[in-house]
Amino acid sequence: MARSVVSGIARFAGLSGLVLGLAGALATPAAAAGVPGPGHPVAHQPGRVPSPGLAQPAFPAGLWRPGATGSGTWRPANAPSASLRPPAALPAAGSPWQIQQTPNPVMPNGTLDAISCTSPGACIAVGGYANRAGTQVPLAQVRTRTGWRILAAAIPPGAVFTNLFGVSCTAADACIAVGYYTNGAREIHPLAEVWTGTSWKIQPVPSPAGHPLSGFFAVSCTSATACTAVGAQTDTHGTTTPLAERWNGASWRIQPTASPAGSVGSEFLAVSCTSATACTAGGASVHSSGTSVPLAERWNGTSWHVQATPVPAGSIGSGFAGMSCSSATACTAAGSYGTDSGSTVMLAERWDGASWRIQATPSPAGATGSVLFAVSCVATGACTAVGSVTISSAASRDGGNSGGGHSGGGSMTVGLAERWNGKTWRVQAIPSPGRSTGTGFGAVSCSAPTACTAAGSYNTASHLARPVAAAWGGTSWHRQAIPARLGASVANGLVGVSCASARTCIAVGYGTATTGESTTLAERWDGSRWRVQPSPVPAGTVSAGLSGVSCPSPRACTAVGQFFDSGQRELPLAERWDGTGWRTQPVPSPAGARRGSELSAVSCPSADRCFAVGQYFTKSGSVALAEMWNGERWTIQRLPGAAGNTTFLLGASCVTPRACIAVGSYGTEVWNGTSWRFVPFATPTGGQVVSLNGVSCTSASACTAVGSYFSQAGGPLNLAETWNGTAWRVQPSPNPMTRGRNQLNSVSCTSPRACTAVGVDAASDFSPPGGFAEKWDGTRWRLQATPVPPGTVLSELFTVSCPAACTAVGTIAGQSMTMVTLALRTG
Repeated sequence: MARSVVSGIARFAGLSGLVLGLAGALATPAAAAGVPGPGHPVAHQPGRVPSPGLAQPAFPAGLWRPGATGSGTWRPANAPSASLRPPAALPAAGSPWQIQQTPNPVMPNGTLDAISCTSPGACIAVGGYANRAGTQVPLAQVRTRTGWRILAAAIPPGAVFTNLFGVSCTAADACIAVGYYTNGAREIHPLAEVWTGTSWKIQPVPSPAGHPLSGFFAVSCTSATACTAVGAQTDTHGTTTPLAERWNGASWRIQPTASPAGSVGSEFLAVSCTSATACTAGGASVHSSGTSVPLAERWNGTSWHVQATPVPAGSIGSGFAGMSCSSATACTAAGSYGTDSGSTVMLAERWDGASWRIQATPSPAGATGSVLFAVSCVATGACTAVGSVTISSAASRDGGNSGGGHSGGGSMTVGLAERWNGKTWRVQAIPSPGRSTGTGFGAVSCSAPTACTAAGSYNTASHLARPVAAAWGGTSWHRQAIPARLGASVANGLVGVSCASARTCIAVGYGTATTGESTTLAERWDGSRWRVQPSPVPAGTVSAGLSGVSCPSPRACTAVGQFFDSGQRELPLAERWDGTGWRTQPVPSPAGARRGSELSAVSCPSADRCFAVGQYFTKSGSVALAEMWNGERWTIQRLPGAAGNTTFLLGASCVTPRACIAVGSYGTEVWNGTSWRFVPFATPTGGQVVSLNGVSCTSASACTAVGSYFSQAGGPLNLAETWNGTAWRVQPSPNPMTRGRNQLNSVSCTSPRACTAVGVDAASDFSPPGGFAEKWDGTRWRLQATPVPPGTVLSELFTVSCPAACTAVGTIAGQSMTMVTLALRTG
């Protein structure tokens, strides 16, 4: 796997990904940034990112999650957590900054979380997908005899995250779908939509009083006027309890639910009703010891009552994800449990009208982990359960469960189906897409013993989830062609920007290629809108990204970055914009660059002269790198201060071909037209681990540089310095997070008395980062409010350019955790 590109950019990684279980849990960072080492800024890694699977809700109860215990099992996954809070930011009121719409590379994506079939050729499936702006919105599809097609699902007004998790149809033109949505205040509310055969319409649903987080995970209807939806509700103290509401054909009403004795948290994940007065709900409950156990409750028409459910021997956490009842005395629950070895094992239990009993469930040959997500029973002796199983690669080559996807690490995760014939469960071969890197079936609906349809999602090489469906015809499973919605690719960001005029800006960065690796991204502002520009990469490139750009005129821009070739070598990248298109330029690598080299920034004082800086990697560390373009070719320049095992340059500013300043981790370099001269930067009193990340000069003797440093009490803290032609002097600069993490990434000055800087802050190494801006008026630095779109979980600002008005670029993510481009503009 290629290393990440854009690794030389000084920025916070703060929250690099969330990996949650099927129904969500407390947010757990998949990788946290940590405190940077000496001379190293924290670098974002946009190459490989956690891939989303079945989108599922999140309530902070610490409850059991199917598949969350095992290692290597298919992860159902990225979901919004109620514990997330927006990045700390100043009030947006009176902000000089305005959000601009920016395009993102798009790819098909989506997940199906529930399905209901009224006949073999009539099914409705629901779930969610990330749209072009990276916002999670509901997805609905209908199956007819001619195939699957997408339906336009309704989105609640003001919703910043919406997903449908359950659906139940009593006729082809009468379905109820349920889920939840999150509003701008980060409250979670239950959602119900009705399908009339022509459109989806949102139904008014009450939210439980005193519970800011509540939502539905499943629904079951016995008629168009009798439905029960279940889920979870979390109060202001963080305690989660089951939620149940009843539809009577006119309105939804909340039902009182029970919790097991000694429970400290519980929730419903599934429900099945055989009549208006007979429903069974399943889920999980955590008792005082902290161990989760299966939960089953029965509705008798008047109230909910807890049923005793056995716990598998050796379980360290168990629960039900699916429930299906063929009669009031015949129910099957499906789920999984975790073991001490760290693996997951599928779980099936049977209700016979008097008690619940565990059933033996076989695993495919070579299985190292398995989980059942859903079950559907059309008779006492006819049930089908689906989920996912992780099997060793060797077993799959020897004829294990039919798969088609490889998850790496010596194992592969594929879809799982099992059939109950009244006596035993038997494994069925169910196909996974051939390009899958991990498949899971999260829903199943059977309209007859010989007619079942399963739905779910599979992960692609580009780390996006796409919907999948398969049909059982009585003898075998067959995968069905199913469409996906077009939305933003999983990781996009703008890292550099340069404005030649108020109406012409070029921004560069990275996007996700279809191979799953990073690729270059270039966008152009023409005074009215941003448009993506085709940006080439050298032949044989595996992954690439652009880190900086400089435009001395609207028809002359140079962008720099790095790329990885097929031999996994990291090489410097330079591209040239001539007003009509981008073309790559040959760039030399230093002789000692045994582990690769990259360019982080570029400054072009004229159309035929550019200076790029970065670093190259040796066996013992990194060494600062500078290269010059003379209008014909790039040449490496000698840097007198680039000594030691950890030196790199991150910013450069040239006012003329004979006057440049470069800044980085070890000090600054000054260009006089002939050679570079090393000049130490200023160190704040008690400061250490100083790094300057960006610089802007208005003359050879007037420059401002920004970055960060650590004090003896912690940090990093913002740092701003001025250059008077002889030495650097520290300027006091405010920190948005006084006890957190702060870092200025870039600065742009129109005069020595007018500068704007942007950066990233976070409350801790494990908190979502937020972008911020500061303005210098010749006397002091003042923080500026920087707006973000509603529902933003994290934001990062990397570069700013101010020819008159200022344009700042970066990246943001909402609760879908899809990274998308961000551009802000003043004036």
